[in-house]
Amino acid sequence: MRRLAAMPSYEAPGMANASTEAVWAAWTDVVGWSAADHIEFARIDGEFRVGAVITSKARGFPSSSLTVTRADHPSLWVDESRFPGMRMTFDHMVEPGDSGTRLTERVRISGPLGHALGPLLRRRLEVLFAASVTYIARRAEAESSKAESTP
Repeated sequence: MRRLAAMPSYEAPGMANASTEAVWAAWTDVVGWSAADHIEFARIDGEFRVGAVITSKARGFPSSSLTVTRADHPSLWVDESRFPGMRMTFDHMVEPGDSGTRLTERVRISGPLGHALGPLLRRRLEVLFAASVTYIARRAEAESSKAESTP
C-alpha cells in the first residue's frame, strides 16, 4: 500500500495589542495591504465577502488571484488560489488572548505539484507571513490608538 505524503502546511503567528474587531478590520481591508513594504499591490472586486476575488502581489512572488471561501467575522477568514496541479488555501485566524489578540496566517498546499513545490516555498512563505501578521498587528494597534484618543 502506497502512503501519501502529508499536505505541506506553513504558518506564522503574531500578537496585537488591539481588539479582535480592530485586527479583523485591518486584515480584511485588502486595499490597505498596499501600504505594507512587502506588498506591491492589493485590490478586491467589491466588498470583503465570501466569493470576493482578491488580486495581489507580494514582493518576490508572482501576482495572484485569490477567492474568499469563508468569512467568520471576527475570528477566521479563508482564501484560496488555484494553479494547474496545485491549490493553496490560506487561513487567517484572529483569537483573543490574555495579552492581546493572536493572529496566525497559515497556508495548506495540496495537489500533485503542491507536494513537490510546497517544501520549496516554505521559507519564503514563512517570511512573507511573518511580515504580514506584523503589519496587520501594527495597523490594528494604530487604528485602536486613534479611536481611543478621539473624543
